[in-house]
Amino acid sequence: MTIGRSLWVVVDDGSDPAGLVGVAGAVATEVDALVIGEWSLANRSAVLGARSTMWLGSPTCPPAMGDYAGVVAELVDEADDDRPAAVLLASSPDTRLFSGRLAARLGTAAITDVVELTDDGSAIVATHPLFAGAALRTERLLSPCGVVTLAPTALAGRSAAGGPATAVLALESPEIPATFSVVGRRRGDLGEGTEGKLAPARIVVAAGRGIAPGGLIGIRDLADVLGGELVQTRPLAEHTGGREANRGEPCTSGIEVAPDLYVTVGRSAEREDLPIAQRAKVVVAIDDDPTATIFTQADYGVVGDPNEVVVALTSLLAGTFGPIGMADVTRD
Repeated sequence: MTIGRSLWVVVDDGSDPAGLVGVAGAVATEVDALVIGEWSLANRSAVLGARSTMWLGSPTCPPAMGDYAGVVAELVDEADDDRPAAVLLASSPDTRLFSGRLAARLGTAAITDVVELTDDGSAIVATHPLFAGAALRTERLLSPCGVVTLAPTALAGRSAAGGPATAVLALESPEIPATFSVVGRRRGDLGEGTEGKLAPARIVVAAGRGIAPGGLIGIRDLADVLGGELVQTRPLAEHTGGREANRGEPCTSGIEVAPDLYVTVGRSAEREDLPIAQRAKVVVAIDDDPTATIFTQADYGVVGDPNEVVVALTSLLAGTFGPIGMADVTRD
């Protein structure tokens, strides 16, 4: 069943328009796309089956994407009886700021990092994680024109039905005042583009407390030979200065991860691993404690000194296969 009202999707340069339109089309009878990005992105969005495609412009910094919240709020107010039941966005640092500002302008509710969007015939039903993914909360969106950001797991594998190309309507937005100015840039502990690389990663290797600081180099080699991304626990990152890998946890840093392959090394009972392991297709655990909780979630487990196992496994994979990808990794 689909709700009898429209949903709007806000497409930006960092999102997948087909996934957004696909999710919206599964729960609404009509979908309208608002594009904040390059003109080519608007053209791509116009062939996905949305009722209309509106181009709001391409943000610079400043103004940033969040500064367009007022423009979208005005469009919602002008829609009158055809106001959307909700505005959907792909979750990212930019859209989290945008969604909060939009919800405040509309005087409505915002639900972020939603992993599943359905409807019960009268309202949108959103499921999102709590406590670093250890629990899920389901809520009915009763506020008029709510704001929802969708986690990568909600968009993964979703595609729009498609349809005849619609004309892109280029809206003449008033000049948008910048709400901040950039006075300088510097590289932080997280490095640049951490979330952009980690959220869609198909292979993730996670180092934990059981790893000596010097052993992190070997785990990075394992991640490289697998063609994956490396993360580490906060205590390990603080000990190494956070410069040898992405710092922090995929869950607690607000990044939803659902990899094809998840390899944990020396992470015997990290709470953050369990929800990721449940979402991953294949889980490999390496730890020297045979009773480690992570083994209950693993498809494959290796008991032994993590540093020694990583070196041996990396040598085996590099010598036998060379750099590999998920096409080479199966449960067989």
